[in-house]
Amino acid sequence: MSSTGGATAKADADAKSVQPIMALIGRLFYVNGVGTAIGLLLYGTHYAHANKARQRSLKSGAPRLWLLGALLFLFVSTTVRCFLDTFSFFNQIYTYLVDNSSPLRLRGNLFVQRYMAVVVLANFSTPINYILSDYILVWRTWVLCRDNRVLLVILAFLALADTVLGITYLTVTALSTLEVLNFSTEGARLAALSSPLLVTFSFISLTTNVLGTTCIGLKAWKHYNTSKAVASRGAVLNILIVLIETGAFMAAIQLIAAILSILSSYGDKTFTSSEFIAIVFYEIALFTAAILPTATVIIVWSFNSLEVVIGVSDAEVNTRAVSQLSTLRFGENPRNVGRSGGQSLGYNSTTRSGTTRQG
Repeated sequence: MSSTGGATAKADADAKSVQPIMALIGRLFYVNGVGTAIGLLLYGTHYAHANKARQRSLKSGAPRLWLLGALLFLFVSTTVRCFLDTFSFFNQIYTYLVDNSSPLRLRGNLFVQRYMAVVVLANFSTPINYILSDYILVWRTWVLCRDNRVLLVILAFLALADTVLGITYLTVTALSTLEVLNFSTEGARLAALSSPLLVTFSFISLTTNVLGTTCIGLKAWKHYNTSKAVASRGAVLNILIVLIETGAFMAAIQLIAAILSILSSYGDKTFTSSEFIAIVFYEIALFTAAILPTATVIIVWSFNSLEVVIGVSDAEVNTRAVSQLSTLRFGENPRNVGRSGGQSLGYNSTTRSGTTRQG
Protein backbone atom coordinates (compact mmCIF):
# COMPACT_ATOMS: atom_id res chain seq x y z
CA MET A 1 0.00 0.00 0.00
CA SER A 2 2.79 2.36 0.86
CA SER A 3 4.48 1.83 -2.51
CA THR A 4 1.20 2.38 -4.33
CA GLY A 5 0.52 5.54 -2.35
CA GLY A 6 4.02 6.80 -3.06
CA ALA A 7 3.60 6.22 -6.78
CA THR A 8 0.28 8.03 -6.75
CA ALA A 9 1.76 10.98 -4.90
CA LYS A 10 4.66 11.11 -7.35
CA ALA A 11 2.25 11.03 -10.29
CA ASP A 12 0.23 13.86 -8.76
CA ALA A 13 3.38 15.89 -8.21
CA ASP A 14 4.50 15.32 -11.80
CA ALA A 15 1.07 16.33 -13.09
CA LYS A 16 1.16 19.53 -11.04
CA SER A 17 4.62 20.37 -12.34
CA VAL A 18 3.53 19.79 -15.94
CA GLN A 19 0.34 21.84 -15.71
CA PRO A 20 2.04 25.29 -15.75
CA ILE A 21 4.18 24.22 -18.70
CA MET A 22 1.17 22.96 -20.65
CA ALA A 23 -0.73 26.16 -19.84
CA LEU A 24 2.18 28.22 -21.19
CA ILE A 25 2.36 26.08 -24.33
CA GLY A 26 -1.38 26.44 -24.83
CA ARG A 27 -1.16 30.25 -24.56
CA LEU A 28 1.72 30.29 -27.02
CA PHE A 29 -0.20 28.20 -29.54
CA TYR A 30 -3.33 30.29 -29.08
CA VAL A 31 -1.64 33.66 -29.56
CA ASN A 32 0.59 32.57 -32.43
CA GLY A 33 -2.22 30.59 -34.06
CA VAL A 34 -4.57 33.58 -34.06
CA GLY A 35 -1.79 35.84 -35.35
CA THR A 36 -0.91 33.40 -38.13
CA ALA A 37 -4.56 33.01 -39.15
CA ILE A 38 -5.05 36.79 -39.31
CA GLY A 39 -1.82 37.11 -41.29
CA LEU A 40 -2.92 34.53 -43.85
CA LEU A 41 -6.31 36.20 -44.25
CA LEU A 42 -4.84 39.68 -44.69
CA TYR A 43 -2.13 38.37 -46.98
CA GLY A 44 -4.82 36.97 -49.27
CA THR A 45 -6.38 40.44 -49.37
CA HIS A 46 -3.02 42.05 -50.09
CA TYR A 47 -2.24 39.51 -52.82
CA ALA A 48 -5.53 40.30 -54.56
CA HIS A 49 -4.81 44.05 -54.43
CA ALA A 50 -1.21 43.63 -55.58
CA ASN A 51 -2.28 41.46 -58.51
CA LYS A 52 -4.90 44.03 -59.47
CA ALA A 53 -2.31 46.81 -59.32
CA ARG A 54 0.07 44.79 -61.48
CA GLN A 55 -2.57 44.19 -64.14
CA ARG A 56 -3.65 47.81 -64.10
CA SER A 57 -0.10 49.12 -64.38
CA LEU A 58 0.61 46.94 -67.40
CA LYS A 59 -2.46 48.34 -69.15
CA SER A 60 -2.02 52.01 -68.33
CA GLY A 61 1.73 52.44 -67.92
CA ALA A 62 0.92 55.56 -65.90
CA PRO A 63 2.68 55.21 -62.54
CA ARG A 64 6.31 56.01 -62.14
CA LEU A 65 8.80 53.18 -61.95
CA TRP A 66 9.79 53.83 -58.35
CA LEU A 67 6.17 53.80 -57.18
CA LEU A 68 5.73 50.34 -58.69
CA GLY A 69 9.04 49.37 -57.09
CA ALA A 70 7.79 50.45 -53.65
CA LEU A 71 4.59 48.47 -54.11
CA LEU A 72 6.63 45.47 -55.27
CA PHE A 73 8.91 45.63 -52.22
CA LEU A 74 5.84 45.88 -50.00
CA PHE A 75 4.49 42.73 -51.58
CA VAL A 76 7.81 40.88 -51.22
CA SER A 77 8.19 41.95 -47.58
CA THR A 78 4.65 40.89 -46.74
CA THR A 79 5.04 37.57 -48.57
CA VAL A 80 8.23 36.75 -46.66
CA ARG A 81 6.55 37.67 -43.38
CA CYS A 82 3.52 35.49 -44.06
CA PHE A 83 5.68 32.51 -45.05
CA LEU A 84 8.02 32.82 -42.05
CA ASP A 85 5.13 33.25 -39.61
CA THR A 86 3.45 30.11 -40.90
CA PHE A 87 6.76 28.20 -40.95
CA SER A 88 7.57 29.24 -37.39
CA PHE A 89 4.11 28.37 -36.06
CA PHE A 90 4.09 24.82 -37.44
CA ASN A 91 7.64 24.19 -36.27
CA GLN A 92 6.64 25.46 -32.84
CA ILE A 93 3.89 22.82 -32.75
CA TYR A 94 6.38 20.15 -33.85
CA THR A 95 9.01 21.15 -31.29
CA TYR A 96 6.64 21.25 -28.31
CA LEU A 97 4.32 18.34 -29.09
CA VAL A 98 6.11 15.93 -31.45
CA ASP A 99 9.86 16.12 -30.85
CA ASN A 100 10.79 13.95 -27.85
CA SER A 101 14.52 14.61 -27.96
CA SER A 102 14.36 16.81 -24.86
CA PRO A 103 12.18 17.09 -21.73
CA LEU A 104 8.99 19.12 -21.99
CA ARG A 105 10.30 21.91 -19.78
CA LEU A 106 13.32 22.39 -22.08
CA ARG A 107 11.51 22.43 -25.40
CA GLY A 108 11.05 26.18 -25.26
CA ASN A 109 14.83 26.61 -25.22
CA LEU A 110 15.10 24.06 -28.02
CA PHE A 111 12.69 26.07 -30.16
CA VAL A 112 14.62 29.28 -29.48
CA GLN A 113 17.90 27.68 -30.51
CA ARG A 114 16.42 26.27 -33.71
CA TYR A 115 14.03 28.94 -34.95
CA MET A 116 14.62 32.21 -33.09
CA ALA A 117 16.50 33.60 -36.07
CA VAL A 118 13.45 32.85 -38.25
CA VAL A 119 11.16 34.69 -35.83
CA VAL A 120 13.42 37.74 -35.77
CA LEU A 121 13.76 37.72 -39.56
CA ALA A 122 9.96 37.68 -39.83
CA ASN A 123 9.76 40.74 -37.58
CA PHE A 124 11.98 42.65 -40.00
CA SER A 125 8.99 43.19 -42.26
CA THR A 126 7.23 45.47 -39.74
CA PRO A 127 9.61 48.47 -39.99
CA ILE A 128 10.22 47.76 -43.68
CA ASN A 129 6.49 47.98 -44.45
CA TYR A 130 6.16 51.15 -42.37
CA ILE A 131 9.11 52.79 -44.12
CA LEU A 132 7.84 51.95 -47.61
CA SER A 133 4.32 53.08 -46.72
CA ASP A 134 5.70 56.38 -45.43
CA TYR A 135 7.77 56.85 -48.58
CA ILE A 136 4.68 56.46 -50.74
CA LEU A 137 2.83 59.02 -48.60
CA VAL A 138 5.78 61.44 -48.79
CA TRP A 139 5.80 61.06 -52.56
CA ARG A 140 2.11 61.95 -52.78
CA THR A 141 2.62 65.03 -50.63
CA TRP A 142 5.73 65.97 -52.62
CA VAL A 143 3.73 65.88 -55.86
CA LEU A 144 0.92 67.94 -54.35
CA CYS A 145 2.97 70.59 -52.55
CA ARG A 146 6.04 71.10 -54.70
CA ASP A 147 5.98 74.85 -54.12
CA ASN A 148 6.27 74.52 -50.32
CA ARG A 149 10.01 74.06 -49.84
CA VAL A 150 9.87 74.14 -46.04
CA LEU A 151 7.39 71.28 -46.05
CA LEU A 152 9.52 69.30 -48.49
CA VAL A 153 12.59 69.70 -46.27
CA ILE A 154 10.64 68.55 -43.20
CA LEU A 155 9.25 65.54 -45.03
CA ALA A 156 12.71 64.63 -46.35
CA PHE A 157 14.13 64.85 -42.82
CA LEU A 158 11.33 62.70 -41.40
CA ALA A 159 11.76 60.13 -44.16
CA LEU A 160 15.51 59.99 -43.46
CA ALA A 161 14.96 59.69 -39.70
CA ASP A 162 12.35 57.02 -40.34
CA THR A 163 14.83 55.01 -42.40
CA VAL A 164 17.74 55.41 -39.98
CA LEU A 165 15.67 54.42 -36.95
CA GLY A 166 14.17 51.47 -38.80
CA ILE A 167 17.57 50.15 -39.89
CA THR A 168 19.00 50.73 -36.40
CA TYR A 169 16.13 48.82 -34.83
CA LEU A 170 16.62 45.92 -37.24
CA THR A 171 20.37 45.85 -36.52
CA VAL A 172 19.95 45.93 -32.74
CA THR A 173 17.28 43.23 -32.88
CA ALA A 174 19.46 40.96 -35.01
CA LEU A 175 22.50 41.46 -32.75
CA SER A 176 20.49 40.83 -29.59
CA THR A 177 19.16 37.59 -31.07
CA LEU A 178 22.67 36.39 -31.93
CA GLU A 179 23.85 37.20 -28.40
CA VAL A 180 20.91 35.33 -26.86
CA LEU A 181 21.59 32.27 -29.01
CA ASN A 182 25.24 32.40 -27.89
CA PHE A 183 24.12 32.66 -24.22
CA SER A 184 25.75 36.06 -23.86
CA THR A 185 24.63 38.61 -21.27
CA GLU A 186 24.78 41.33 -23.93
CA GLY A 187 21.61 39.93 -25.47
CA ALA A 188 19.40 41.23 -22.67
CA ARG A 189 20.98 44.69 -22.81
CA LEU A 190 20.51 44.95 -26.57
CA ALA A 191 16.95 43.66 -26.30
CA ALA A 192 16.21 46.38 -23.74
CA LEU A 193 17.65 48.96 -26.15
CA SER A 194 15.41 47.79 -28.99
CA SER A 195 12.21 48.72 -27.12
CA PRO A 196 12.76 52.52 -27.04
CA LEU A 197 14.01 52.36 -30.63
CA LEU A 198 10.76 50.72 -31.73
CA VAL A 199 8.67 53.29 -29.84
CA THR A 200 10.62 56.21 -31.33
CA PHE A 201 10.40 54.73 -34.81
CA SER A 202 6.64 54.27 -34.45
CA PHE A 203 6.09 57.90 -33.47
CA ILE A 204 8.35 59.24 -36.24
CA SER A 205 6.36 57.20 -38.75
CA LEU A 206 3.13 58.51 -37.23
CA THR A 207 4.37 62.11 -37.46
CA THR A 208 5.27 61.63 -41.12
CA ASN A 209 1.81 60.29 -41.90
CA VAL A 210 -0.03 63.01 -39.97
CA LEU A 211 1.98 65.82 -41.57
CA GLY A 212 1.57 64.47 -45.08
CA THR A 213 -2.15 63.81 -44.66
CA THR A 214 -2.69 67.28 -43.18
CA CYS A 215 -0.99 68.91 -46.16
CA ILE A 216 -3.14 66.89 -48.56
CA GLY A 217 -6.18 68.02 -46.58
CA LEU A 218 -5.18 71.67 -46.97
CA LYS A 219 -4.69 71.10 -50.69
CA ALA A 220 -8.17 69.57 -50.92
CA TRP A 221 -9.67 72.53 -49.04
CA LYS A 222 -8.05 75.03 -51.39
CA HIS A 223 -9.21 73.03 -54.38
CA TYR A 224 -12.76 72.92 -53.00
CA ASN A 225 -12.84 76.68 -52.49
CA THR A 226 -11.59 77.19 -56.05
CA SER A 227 -14.10 74.84 -57.61
CA LYS A 228 -17.16 75.29 -55.38
CA ALA A 229 -18.92 77.26 -58.14
CA VAL A 230 -19.21 73.99 -60.07
CA ALA A 231 -22.10 71.71 -59.14
CA SER A 232 -20.02 68.51 -59.41
CA ARG A 233 -16.92 68.32 -57.27
CA GLY A 234 -15.10 66.27 -59.94
CA ALA A 235 -12.59 63.44 -59.87
CA VAL A 236 -9.73 65.58 -58.55
CA LEU A 237 -11.49 66.41 -55.29
CA ASN A 238 -12.73 62.83 -54.98
CA ILE A 239 -9.16 61.55 -55.25
CA LEU A 240 -7.91 64.06 -52.69
CA ILE A 241 -10.62 62.91 -50.29
CA VAL A 242 -9.56 59.28 -50.82
CA LEU A 243 -5.95 60.21 -50.00
CA ILE A 244 -7.09 62.00 -46.84
CA GLU A 245 -9.27 59.11 -45.68
CA THR A 246 -6.60 56.46 -46.24
CA GLY A 247 -3.94 58.61 -44.59
CA ALA A 248 -6.14 59.28 -41.56
CA PHE A 249 -6.99 55.58 -41.25
CA MET A 250 -3.32 54.60 -41.35
CA ALA A 251 -2.48 57.32 -38.81
CA ALA A 252 -5.06 55.87 -36.43
CA ILE A 253 -3.57 52.40 -36.89
CA GLN A 254 -0.06 53.74 -36.23
CA LEU A 255 -1.17 55.66 -33.12
CA ILE A 256 -2.77 52.59 -31.56
CA ALA A 257 0.26 50.46 -32.49
CA ALA A 258 2.61 53.03 -30.93
CA ILE A 259 0.61 53.09 -27.68
CA LEU A 260 0.51 49.30 -27.56
CA SER A 261 4.25 49.12 -28.20
CA ILE A 262 4.84 51.35 -25.17
CA LEU A 263 2.57 49.23 -22.98
CA SER A 264 4.15 45.97 -24.14
CA SER A 265 7.71 47.31 -23.88
CA TYR A 266 7.48 48.78 -20.39
CA GLY A 267 4.54 46.88 -18.90
CA ASP A 268 4.01 43.37 -17.62
CA LYS A 269 5.72 40.71 -19.76
CA THR A 270 3.21 37.95 -19.01
CA PHE A 271 0.57 36.75 -21.46
CA THR A 272 -2.32 38.98 -20.43
CA SER A 273 -5.31 40.01 -22.51
CA SER A 274 -3.64 43.34 -23.32
CA GLU A 275 -0.53 41.51 -24.53
CA PHE A 276 -2.68 39.32 -26.75
CA ILE A 277 -4.46 42.38 -28.18
CA ALA A 278 -1.10 44.02 -28.88
CA ILE A 279 0.23 40.98 -30.76
CA VAL A 280 -2.93 40.68 -32.86
CA PHE A 281 -2.98 44.41 -33.60
CA TYR A 282 0.68 44.39 -34.67
CA GLU A 283 -0.23 41.78 -37.25
CA ILE A 284 -3.12 43.90 -38.50
CA ALA A 285 -0.96 47.05 -38.62
CA LEU A 286 1.78 45.23 -40.53
CA PHE A 287 -0.51 44.11 -43.33
CA THR A 288 -2.50 47.36 -43.33
CA ALA A 289 0.74 49.23 -44.06
CA ALA A 290 1.04 47.12 -47.22
CA ILE A 291 -2.62 46.86 -48.24
CA LEU A 292 -3.58 50.53 -47.87
CA PRO A 293 -1.04 52.11 -50.28
CA THR A 294 -1.77 49.44 -52.90
CA ALA A 295 -5.54 49.84 -52.55
CA THR A 296 -5.21 53.63 -52.72
CA VAL A 297 -3.35 53.45 -56.02
CA ILE A 298 -6.03 51.14 -57.44
CA ILE A 299 -8.80 53.52 -56.34
CA VAL A 300 -7.04 56.50 -57.90
CA TRP A 301 -6.51 54.60 -61.14
CA SER A 302 -10.21 53.74 -61.19
CA PHE A 303 -10.99 57.46 -61.16
CA ASN A 304 -8.58 58.03 -64.04
CA SER A 305 -10.28 55.37 -66.14
CA LEU A 306 -13.29 57.66 -66.53
CA GLU A 307 -13.29 60.93 -68.41
CA VAL A 308 -14.50 63.86 -66.36
CA VAL A 309 -16.95 65.97 -68.36
CA ILE A 310 -18.14 69.22 -66.83
CA GLY A 311 -20.62 71.40 -68.67
CA VAL A 312 -20.79 74.95 -67.36
CA SER A 313 -21.25 78.34 -68.89
CA ASP A 314 -18.69 81.10 -68.76
CA ALA A 315 -20.90 83.02 -66.38
CA GLU A 316 -20.82 80.21 -63.81
CA VAL A 317 -17.11 79.48 -63.56
CA ASN A 318 -13.88 80.88 -64.88
CA THR A 319 -11.26 79.10 -66.95
CA ARG A 320 -8.96 78.45 -63.99
CA ALA A 321 -11.64 76.56 -62.04
CA VAL A 322 -12.48 74.38 -65.04
CA SER A 323 -8.82 73.54 -65.69
CA GLN A 324 -8.34 72.44 -62.08
CA LEU A 325 -11.24 70.02 -62.41
CA SER A 326 -9.81 68.16 -65.39
CA THR A 327 -8.84 64.50 -65.24
CA LEU A 328 -6.20 63.68 -62.63
CA ARG A 329 -3.31 61.42 -63.64
CA PHE A 330 -1.90 59.80 -60.50
CA GLY A 331 1.76 58.92 -60.80
CA GLU A 332 2.13 60.09 -64.39
CA ASN A 333 5.02 62.17 -65.64
CA PRO A 334 3.77 65.79 -65.54
CA ARG A 335 5.43 66.54 -68.89
CA ASN A 336 3.12 64.06 -70.59
CA VAL A 337 -0.07 65.31 -68.96
CA GLY A 338 -0.70 68.04 -71.50
CA ARG A 339 -0.58 65.50 -74.33
CA SER A 340 -3.10 63.18 -72.64
CA GLY A 341 -5.54 65.91 -71.74
CA GLY A 342 -5.32 65.37 -67.99
CA GLN A 343 -3.95 67.05 -64.92
CA SER A 344 -1.36 65.69 -62.52
CA LEU A 345 -1.60 66.33 -58.81
CA GLY A 346 0.30 69.46 -57.95
CA TYR A 347 0.57 70.73 -61.52
CA ASN A 348 -2.21 73.22 -62.26
CA SER A 349 -2.48 74.29 -65.90
CA THR A 350 -4.04 77.63 -66.76
CA THR A 351 -4.62 79.04 -70.21
CA ARG A 352 -3.65 82.61 -70.93
CA SER A 353 -3.32 84.09 -74.40
CA GLY A 354 -3.30 80.61 -75.93
CA THR A 355 -0.28 79.38 -73.90
CA THR A 356 -0.10 76.78 -71.15
CA ARG A 357 1.86 77.42 -67.99
CA GLN A 358 2.89 74.73 -65.51
CA GLY A 359 3.90 75.60 -62.01
